[in-house]
Amino acid sequence: MSDFYNRTAPSTDEMDHLIRTGAFDTFGQSRTEQFWQFKELAQWPAIAGQGLLLASDEKPILPNVPLEEPSLIERLQSEQDILGFPVADHPLALFPGIHWDSYCPISDLKDNHGKRVTIAGLIIEDRIHRQEDGRLMKFVSVCDATGIIECELFAGVYRRFGIETARNPVIEIVGKVMAFANGNGHTLQVHRVAKARSLPHSLD
Repeated sequence: MSDFYNRTAPSTDEMDHLIRTGAFDTFGQSRTEQFWQFKELAQWPAIAGQGLLLASDEKPILPNVPLEEPSLIERLQSEQDILGFPVADHPLALFPGIHWDSYCPISDLKDNHGKRVTIAGLIIEDRIHRQEDGRLMKFVSVCDATGIIECELFAGVYRRFGIETARNPVIEIVGKVMAFANGNGHTLQVHRVAKARSLPHSLD
């Protein structure tokens, strides 16, 4: 890290973002150690053409207090905040409290054409559209651990439940599986939208 810092002279915000998104993890230091090494490097001004005042191979002076590494959820949240998406794990790992096993997997929808199903999914894309009669409707693409499906909220459903697609990143959808006219794929015609169910509380 000292070599990188010496060569590129990054700003504090740039270094903070690089550390929080795991750019230096391959160097073998924990992110807490990376943070304190950067703090040490930043307090010594660089001299043009001469590098840092301290030798670049000196180790960071860690504070004499217990240090805690960020949890997986905290790392994923940092990546989400900075990059717009998590990279250390699947985006669904940000929502460990969802009762995914209580829903029909998206990958099973192909076997349920014409049937009413209940799924849960993380919203990954949505767009507003106008029906032929001019009323607003919405298309929402959601994913679970097994796949992605585009869902159609026609005007009546959108008017009643559209707020749920804006309020909750993970939603429960009740709808009818509809095959495309050309037979290549399917969509979900939405009847109802709600916040996804949480895992039941442990009895321990």
